[in-house]
Amino acid sequence: MTPNWEQARRSILARLEEVGRLIELEDEGGTLNLINRRDEFCEAADARRSHAVASRQDEPTCHFCEGFVQAGGCVGMLARLNQAVMAGSWREARTINDEYIRWVQGLELHA
Repeated sequence: MTPNWEQARRSILARLEEVGRLIELEDEGGTLNLINRRDEFCEAADARRSHAVASRQDEPTCHFCEGFVQAGGCVGMLARLNQAVMAGSWREARTINDEYIRWVQGLELHA
C-alpha cells in the first residue's frame, strides 16, 4: 500500500476539528483521547516504510513521516496541547489546536 499523505492530512484535520469542538465543551477526557492516539501520518509512514529498500527497513517509522521530517521531529504542539488541557487552560488549548491545524494545512506533502 502506497501512503496517501493528502488523505492522512484530511483525516488529521477532521480529527482536530473534533478536538476543537471538545475543547469548547471543556471535555478533558474526550480531548485527551483524540490527541493522544497514533495519528494518520504515523499510519502513512508505516505504509511508506513497508515499501522501503531492505537497508532502510530497520529505521524508525518516524523517519518515513512527512510531518516528522518537515518539523525536524515529532510535533511538539501536541505536548503543549496536552499540558493546556490537563491544566484546564481551555483558551490556550484552543489557540494551540488552531496553530496545529494551520501547521497541518501548510505542510508540503510529497508522494
